[in-house]
Amino acid sequence: MYYARGRSVHAVDDVSFDVPAGSTMGLVGESGCGKSATALSVMRMIPPTAGEIVSGSILLQGADVMRMSPKELRRVRGGSIGFIPQDPLSSLNPLMTVGEQVAEVLQAHRNASRSAARRTAIELLDRVGIPKATDRLKDYPHQFSGGMRQRVAIAMAIACDPVVLLADEPTTALDVTMQAQILELLKRLSAENGMAIVLITHDLGVAANMCDSIRVMYAGQIVEEAEVDDFFYRPMTPYARGLMAALPSAAPSTNGRLNVIPGTPPSLADLPAGCRFSARCAHRHTVCQETEQVLTQRDRPGHTARCVGTDRGGWI
Repeated sequence: MYYARGRSVHAVDDVSFDVPAGSTMGLVGESGCGKSATALSVMRMIPPTAGEIVSGSILLQGADVMRMSPKELRRVRGGSIGFIPQDPLSSLNPLMTVGEQVAEVLQAHRNASRSAARRTAIELLDRVGIPKATDRLKDYPHQFSGGMRQRVAIAMAIACDPVVLLADEPTTALDVTMQAQILELLKRLSAENGMAIVLITHDLGVAANMCDSIRVMYAGQIVEEAEVDDFFYRPMTPYARGLMAALPSAAPSTNGRLNVIPGTPPSLADLPAGCRFSARCAHRHTVCQETEQVLTQRDRPGHTARCVGTDRGGWI
């Protein structure tokens, strides 16, 4: 829950998921739907002046992160839980060299000596594609391009072989070739170390290539969840179908134009009474605007949807 101008809004509401070891879960949806807020909540990094987690539990290998002391949280953040931020420029310290920042993670969580941390930092920077990694250890973040800063952030996130990696748009600033290399690196780390990955992305192509399962968020809620093949072959909710239809296509029938979902997401401070997507949905009925929807199991195992129109006997 966030606080603003004397009001409170539920940026993440009724969100629940499991990410087994060695698997990748994709969290997709429009900007502002709550994806990044979900990741920050898992890390318990919501600033107390801005908001708080009012209920729920966050289990990491059986331990509840919500019950951890500040000391335990410092050990978990960057250690058991790695985090790749969306904007590396604002997350990297402009007053420290890149080498110092990567080494600091290893010294804090692995008790590595200064020389050992430096050697590992070079290996990590080389691993994520930083050319001449040894020479660049003494450079500062402003001396790197946006894509290079993103690689540094990834190196810091994977430095301690985390149990869970929260990747918030990890390839946004990368070119296509480097994007493929980074995604392949993350997949290999997940397979080799049993690392679970929560991948936040706007790119459904990346999600299809990387993920084992998909969660679609809208206005702070998960509106559909399914195994990746099931989701892409048969999305159920009108919102998920709209996201799929908005993908660029080279088909002559599109005439080079993109499909769009009409309207805009509702204000979290003034949510509608029923389905939060109803005002933008071409399939809405009266019941959609009157009754709040819940995630319901579909005919296929593991596929749930928050849409009464997709219930058994529904009209979608």
